[in-house]
Amino acid sequence: MNHKIINEQEEYELRGYYSPSFFYMYINGEFNIDYSKMSSIDFGTFVHEYIHYIQNIATVVGLTSSQNYFLVMRSYKEYFQTLETKSLPLIDVPILPTIKSNLNKFQTYKGNPNSSSNDFSFDKLEINIISKEVDGKKYTIPLIDLVKNDNIVNQFEFGVSCIKESQAHLIQEMFDKHITPPIIPYKSVELICEKINPKLLDDKLKIVGLCSLALCSPNSGMLFIELVERSVNDNKLTAIDLYKNYYNSHNITFQNKKWTIKDFLSYVVEINYKTMDSYLNSELKHFKRVYDNVIWEIKNERSIVLETLNDSTKSLSEKMGIITEFYGIPTIRSRSNTITFPMGEDSKISDEMIELLGNNILFSRLIGSNNGICTLYPICSSCNENNTDDNCFENQWLREHNCPFLEAWNGWNKSM
Repeated sequence: MNHKIINEQEEYELRGYYSPSFFYMYINGEFNIDYSKMSSIDFGTFVHEYIHYIQNIATVVGLTSSQNYFLVMRSYKEYFQTLETKSLPLIDVPILPTIKSNLNKFQTYKGNPNSSSNDFSFDKLEINIISKEVDGKKYTIPLIDLVKNDNIVNQFEFGVSCIKESQAHLIQEMFDKHITPPIIPYKSVELICEKINPKLLDDKLKIVGLCSLALCSPNSGMLFIELVERSVNDNKLTAIDLYKNYYNSHNITFQNKKWTIKDFLSYVVEINYKTMDSYLNSELKHFKRVYDNVIWEIKNERSIVLETLNDSTKSLSEKMGIITEFYGIPTIRSRSNTITFPMGEDSKISDEMIELLGNNILFSRLIGSNNGICTLYPICSSCNENNTDDNCFENQWLREHNCPFLEAWNGWNKSM
């Protein structure tokens, strides 16, 4: 690796990543649909990234992230169709002010967990509520100071990123107890709980549930702190009862209207499904089943994740089997360049997943990443049926053999 010094966070994150815009996961290891056959490290990495997938399809923040992507891609598509001379990458694509504003707000609430190592110690945590002005509007977010001897040794904005990574870590830790991630962002919610209600640390499944609830507000950081403060009076409740109670009774405000967390999540799921259905050319079969299950979960006030993790009669691989059967899986690529797709009822790869994979490649091409080379080239070129050609390096739309890029490209009904 060119003798590059890899810091602690980079090493941890090199294990894998999840792309919410394309429902795409990469594991820097080997994936097996029979989870009992995976190494503990690879299984733990899969669990971590899979939780990000659940956050993507079953929380307001995740659903909004996907919706923002579809709206941005639509802007790219509409702009491309107005050009007399076509060329890639696209530069200075005009985005509607409302979309820009939503993206900026989303980025503000995301927070800024800027720590990259555990190379610091602190003796006190302070929670400050600050105001940030974005596009002429003011937003309140938590700012966390880690203090030692009255000096701030670390400071970060606590928001969506911290909560997503902390929840994924908490669940990964149940499957792989040997991981040692950086404190920030992966243990940030535990630090907040230790400050406000340390009894939550006795049952970390409660914290997992509070993370899910907090991610059902755009301002997840503020809601998480509210929920932890409220939990001080509810320490006798089980993790599942605590989740159900707050799910139905805790209100959030959106567009000057008060919603319960349950009602707001239901509203956002419906909007997101319609947006995805209108953008993708493929019939939604896999995601129809996934969203039907999520809607069932909402209406019946259930949490399959909490209930399954709480079941002491099941092995770890059995628990993940139950969870993945309910929520489905994203497209999963492993280190050996094997790709696992969700399968439809007819035992064929779901068309919408092929289209999303093609959109992933196409978007990389539109913004000019990877020097014009198709990001799937390493995989396709190593297949037994190698249908790659010189056009894979720059002019993918000129290919004669069908591929995910062409599936997405043809959906635009334009040629170069």
